Amino acid sequence: MLNKKADHKALAAVKAGVCKGCQMRLPTVTIDQLHKGTDLIICENCSRILYLED
Repeated sequence: MLNKKADHKALAAVKAGVCKGCQMRLPTVTIDQLHKGTDLIICENCSRILYLED
């Protein structure tokens, strides 16, 4: 379930280990999961679906 405060945006980029949706640093394990690219990864802070920014 998406956070109501999230401005209804379901996706957030990750750059330099930071979720651009909530500006929180992500755990290393979350970054590792994103690099594997096998699962949808959800930000623990803002509940957005994360993707790696180029």
